[in-house]
Amino acid sequence: MHGETNYLKLMLAIAGGVVIGGIALWVARLLLGIGLMSAVASGLNVTVGDPPGSSVTAGAAYKRQLAKERGQQIESRRVPPIDDALRRKREQSERGRQYWTQCEEWSRNYKMTPTETTRLNGKFYCERYGTYIETGRTSNDKPPF
Repeated sequence: MHGETNYLKLMLAIAGGVVIGGIALWVARLLLGIGLMSAVASGLNVTVGDPPGSSVTAGAAYKRQLAKERGQQIESRRVPPIDDALRRKREQSERGRQYWTQCEEWSRNYKMTPTETTRLNGKFYCERYGTYIETGRTSNDKPPF
């Protein structure tokens, strides 16, 4: 009887593998849960010993913080106003005249043929002109159509 399979040993080996795998999975879930809980706790700035607050005050504090952060983001994106001399210089530059011509041309086209293409291109070129006048920068974006 050379090559007979011992089914009892095979069954015990498979059962052992399943048990060891289950334990490894349980440990991984436990460690992951602890890691996520600590990340959430550190993100919420929860300290032990603080008196519990109501959900109303917590929600109001969250909204105030969110509004403050949004205000800071908007303020950081705001471009300071330019003086009239710089504005006129940009308007009279070659690039400024080119952007103005494109804006006017697409606006006239939209008035004569009001399609989505002429509207989007007019908006694109007029925004490009306005951005150049206000910031002095231009983008390499392509027109929508």
